[in-house]
Amino acid sequence: MRICTQSLSLAVILVCTSFLLAQGADLDLNSQLSVSRCGKEILSVLQSWGVEQHWTKQVNAWDESRSFISPTNQLGVWVELKWSDDEPTELDRISAESVEKLTWNAQCASHSEKKYQKKAQKSGSGFTDEDLLLTLRKYPAGGAFYLWSPHMPCSVKGLKEAENAAKTLGVKVVALMDPTSNRKFANATAKREGFSPDALKEVDSLELIFRGLTVHAPSFLLFSGGEIRGEVLRGYRIATDYERFLMAHLKGEAK
Repeated sequence: MRICTQSLSLAVILVCTSFLLAQGADLDLNSQLSVSRCGKEILSVLQSWGVEQHWTKQVNAWDESRSFISPTNQLGVWVELKWSDDEPTELDRISAESVEKLTWNAQCASHSEKKYQKKAQKSGSGFTDEDLLLTLRKYPAGGAFYLWSPHMPCSVKGLKEAENAAKTLGVKVVALMDPTSNRKFANATAKREGFSPDALKEVDSLELIFRGLTVHAPSFLLFSGGEIRGEVLRGYRIATDYERFLMAHLKGEAK
């Protein structure tokens, strides 16, 4: 028998802790850019691209290089600022359709290169940025996205807890499946648990992936007023815990 508790394994705690710490790291990035080579030019591009500058630090475990990612004012479009030897070296604007790369030479003249992503044949099994936008518009009172995986029993059990909490408060829980899930096993699990067919939609939204929803299952990410709110809540919770979390963060938007 598997027991679902509110405590995560040590390995998961370490992974999630490092991710969460990164969320608040290097909040003075503008200050660093202002004194860096080509920093003035980079700041100008960030402004023109509508970058919100809510930076998350990423560290490459292989070569210890670092980069920072941030959302923009356009849903589904993010930027990544890469650093090497304590200097910014590359700025990428990333969407599901394309990646635009900017680099600067010694005179701080920029070079731009844009590559278009090859779109896979749409099967209807993925939850895209377009689906995300429609969902945000459809449920202005708010709710949460819930990531589950058939391979993570606590996430399977937790979905009903999240849905019960949302039902009590009159908001929406949108269940989405981990894109690494085995489809055959997921279908069997969903049938056994009585999940809605919509719960079998895999996360294929760049916005949700960049916000960290797919790092661990279960994960819980709030939305209201047509926008995504706050950080991802990870780990198994019971209904009353989800209720408290929803009420605390959605405030007057839940009934």
